[in-house]
Amino acid sequence: AVISTFKEDEPLDTVFEAAHRLPDVAFFFTGNSRRIPARLRAQQPPNCHLTGYLPYNAYVALLRGAGVIMDLTTRDETLLMGGFEAISLGTPLITSNWPVLKDYFHAGTVHVASTVEGICAGVRRAQTENAALRAGMRQLRDELTADWQRRLAELKSLLESTSQAANSEART
Repeated sequence: AVISTFKEDEPLDTVFEAAHRLPDVAFFFTGNSRRIPARLRAQQPPNCHLTGYLPYNAYVALLRGAGVIMDLTTRDETLLMGGFEAISLGTPLITSNWPVLKDYFHAGTVHVASTVEGICAGVRRAQTENAALRAGMRQLRDELTADWQRRLAELKSLLESTSQAANSEART
């Protein structure tokens, strides 16, 4: 499943070319496909399917059922929402090889160069290592959930102590 907004920072032409070289792999592109330029639509291989916007349940079912979620950008310092969806669903992720993405999505993820060769290699790796990537993504989800719970407890404690201090001042 390829998460897409069909914006200029997404290397969709490169993904289409990679799909030409991977005819045994089905690519499902989400998002508003009316945004695809005509020149790019003309390059669309038969194994690339444009889903358009999907109702929520259908969208989640597509992502959950996918072998891997792909969300790519040519822009550094961009954190991609498709990555969070992959974490939430425990689905392996293929994403761009930028430092912020490598740091945050450090498990269950294949980081690729936005080249045809990089994308093809990433897809093949995701196929051969799928079980390990799924386990890694579940591990990442558990790690991030525990971190969120810890931060939430710290915030609650801070709010409670601030409230108690305010109440003490009001009594004096």
